[in-house]
Amino acid sequence: MKMDYCAYPPRIAADVEVNEQRDGDQPAFIIGAALAGRYLLLRAMEYRVLQLIGQERTPARCSSW
Repeated sequence: MKMDYCAYPPRIAADVEVNEQRDGDQPAFIIGAALAGRYLLLRAMEYRVLQLIGQERTPARCSSW
């Protein structure tokens, strides 16, 4: 049985592009990679979660948000 492992901690790929736009009065973030040809539309809370990927989070720091 072959086990596939992911890098830890997770990181955002180097080729990911992030563009901020406005959806009315709300910010919207379009993220994706041109090479993959896939894009996602994120709202503010989802974008905040994306920003947490790759940051070192200790229990003391996590309790502050």
